[in-house]
Order: sequence, then structure tokens, then C-alpha cells
Amino acid sequence: MTFHQIEFPKTHNLKEILDLVAIKNPKLADSLRESQILSSYAISARYPGDFPKLTRRQAQKAINLAEKVKNKILKEIELKK
Repeated sequence: MTFHQIEFPKTHNLKEILDLVAIKNPKLADSLRESQILSSYAISARYPGDFPKLTRRQAQKAINLAEKVKNKILKEIELKK
């Protein structure tokens, strides 16, 4: 968002962030929509004792999604340089 000079709120809600990304790059936003489930992990992990109970499989899926988001965003920024 900063790269494209689009103002954004301070939020951990990935749906809100992806909606803003879609303004500049709808294809990128659509490719990352499944990552919206990560929002709940960001919020719950901030409060001690309120950690979600995850299976190993769920945790690995969350890690994979986070890596996918990171890689796609870095690739997008690299393409714009």
C-alpha cells in the first residue's frame, strides 16, 4: 500500500487490506483472498491466554499462507522497481 501511495488503516483485518489492494491490483488481491483466515490468528495471538487451539495441520496451513502472501507481495514490489 505504501509502495502505491494508498492510505490504509492500522488493522489486522486482511479483508480490509485486500479490498484496498484490489483498487490497484485486483488480480493480486483475488489471488490472496484465502489468506483472510490469518486475521483471526493475528488478533488472538496478541492477548495472553487467548491463543487459538490449532492442529499441526492448521498451523502448517497458516504458515504456508503467510509465506504465499509474503512471496507474492515481494514479487509484486520487485516487478514495479
